[in-house]
Amino acid sequence: MVIDNFGWPICTQMWPGNTADVTTLTPIAEKLNNRFHIDKVCIVADRGMISKNPICELLKIGWFYILGFKMRLDKELRTVMDDDSGEYEEGVPERSKSIDPAPLKVKEVVVNESRYIIFVNEEEARKDRYDRDKILTSLAAALKKG
Repeated sequence: MVIDNFGWPICTQMWPGNTADVTTLTPIAEKLNNRFHIDKVCIVADRGMISKNPICELLKIGWFYILGFKMRLDKELRTVMDDDSGEYEEGVPERSKSIDPAPLKVKEVVVNESRYIIFVNEEEARKDRYDRDKILTSLAAALKKG
């Protein structure tokens, strides 16, 4: 679905269920240019839409974009995550009630003229560490048993 800056739908597009998300970005970009003469766009997409071709298309068209990445899959993103410069700012504080929003820290990193905004959910990081430790303990016990 494509919406304007007020949240009103401009157009929708349906594809067969077996269509890879990554293949849908370029046709929508062309449709917006050709049919609606829209020239200022910000694409917001999750990691299912990410590959080099759509990113190159966005750069070629000159559109703004916000893309969600899986950190461990990209070498440049590893560089971004390992960047020690700058401090994280508290975006959302630790929860006091379970219904409160998830706590987030945020910082900006620029690498090779690309701007990255990193969000860290410390609560989720603690849970991941706990889960990993449980798995490692279980594996160590299994190895001892042969």
